[in-house]
Amino acid sequence: MLKKFKSIENEDGAIAVIFAIITSLVVVGLLALVIDVSALYAERRVVQNAADSAVLATAQECATSGTGAIDGSGAYGSNVCANQIYVKEFAGKYANLNSPDSLTDVSEVCGSSPLNSCASLTSGKYECHNVDSKYPTYVRVKTSTRQSSGTGIKSIFGAASGASSSTTVVGCAQAAWGIAASAPVIMPIALSVCDWQLTGANSLVNFDATSPTVQCSIKNLSGNFSTHASATNGFNVISNLGCPGIGTPPQVKLGDVVHIATTGPELNQVAGTCGEFQTQLSNLINAKVFFPLVECQSNCDANNSYEVLGFLGFKYTGSKWMGVTHGTNSNWPSACDATRICLYGTFERSVVPGADISLDAGTPDIGALAVQLLP
Repeated sequence: MLKKFKSIENEDGAIAVIFAIITSLVVVGLLALVIDVSALYAERRVVQNAADSAVLATAQECATSGTGAIDGSGAYGSNVCANQIYVKEFAGKYANLNSPDSLTDVSEVCGSSPLNSCASLTSGKYECHNVDSKYPTYVRVKTSTRQSSGTGIKSIFGAASGASSSTTVVGCAQAAWGIAASAPVIMPIALSVCDWQLTGANSLVNFDATSPTVQCSIKNLSGNFSTHASATNGFNVISNLGCPGIGTPPQVKLGDVVHIATTGPELNQVAGTCGEFQTQLSNLINAKVFFPLVECQSNCDANNSYEVLGFLGFKYTGSKWMGVTHGTNSNWPSACDATRICLYGTFERSVVPGADISLDAGTPDIGALAVQLLP
């Protein structure tokens, strides 16, 4: 006799409940996975941004032999990059100034001398690349996750599945430094390349058109010395840059040719044709400006053409421009009369913001520097 099977029509409710439970578990699992992935990506951005910020700051300290003063927190006792304890602590401070939770570890700081040499790189999606040999001076900073409960991001998905796991997220950044290939020139002033050793001077007086042309020997980036020629005894005014501008100053590059004003009427014309020139000079008090270092081209006494070989940073604290005084300095030399231009301030080892590094081996190893983020 055949058995009669029970109808399953009455089981619809139970199946629906089972399906709902299974669906909710899948949704919860997927949601946990999405949260985990989002957390990892967010932390990845944090540690990489911290690495980028720390490496740029550290490269600038290395370039200028800085002592690592950050946000008024005080400086270290000596050159940060020459002390491995100092430089790692400095990089860690700067990384956490740029971390929203201030919980980012710096696991490694290395690079060219005087930094510790870098170990061989391991393969990985978020690892740095080997530094091209054309960048002889560089620094590498590696960062990683630091949580209040440990050094990894806890996995919600793992916990939901009964596992106890965490992921440490890492970042790696590298930056090189070297001679700046360009600089914004707010104040149209050119310095003689053979007089660039004026670092630390307080006042400068513009040189006459009849200043003697002399030769000087300067080491270039290849380590060789080359001979240059230019007028000496101060600076002069560039006449082909147009009006100076604080907002959008002209970018002058190595190798550009500038023309200088050599007479009183020319100097007055530069000031007179720029309606806001004197106002801008007053607004620049205590600002850092960059002066091109120039070399006399052939027959420069006749055509007043000079080639740009580098730049110097200058903290401008005052001037006398054809008798008009800017700033509060009162110790002007007697030569600073109504026929001359005089500047007051100090030269500083400077990094030009946003400039690329010159890779031309013939570039003189002098003047302002640039810091460049590398892959």
